[in-house]
Amino acid sequence: FVIPYLLEAEKDIFVNFYKQETLSKYFRCYQGELNMTTHRKYFSDVPDDYMVLKGAQIQRYHFLTDRMSQGKIEYVKSEKYLSDFHTPKSRHYKRERIVMQGITGVNESIRLKATYIPGGYFCAHSCNYLLPLSDDFLYLFWPVLALINSRLFNWVYKKTSTNSNVNSYEIENLTIPDNR
Repeated sequence: FVIPYLLEAEKDIFVNFYKQETLSKYFRCYQGELNMTTHRKYFSDVPDDYMVLKGAQIQRYHFLTDRMSQGKIEYVKSEKYLSDFHTPKSRHYKRERIVMQGITGVNESIRLKATYIPGGYFCAHSCNYLLPLSDDFLYLFWPVLALINSRLFNWVYKKTSTNSNVNSYEIENLTIPDNR
């Protein structure tokens, strides 16, 4: 159990936040499909294939494709990777997704940073991403992106997470207002 340190005035906000449905009812959160260590042989510097998005490229409402704050832009040898991996997750690069930084500083003012990415990008394991559980929940895509980037979600997340990894279960346990 997480026991957050709350001021008296914050308790009602926190309690009401967790009375709502969790994101896990509508979305599943995955870690990026490419591990930057164990899948290293599939990475390339040659921009003739799909780009691999890393956590440092993910910002609030946009992602960087021409520069990075750390590391370098890389691509995936997709033909080789896809011939070696035949899982549903290995095909997620074809789908539009909500992508988040998977590692963030505990003392950063904004801990959750998410953006929309269209199909055609692979994600490194320094990213997490959300996919709706069914097409019935596609209408929640943009509201969920806004909520993840909101001050409220960041406040709640900072109160409940004390490590630098943004774990999938932490994202799935965030709640969304009744959408009926």
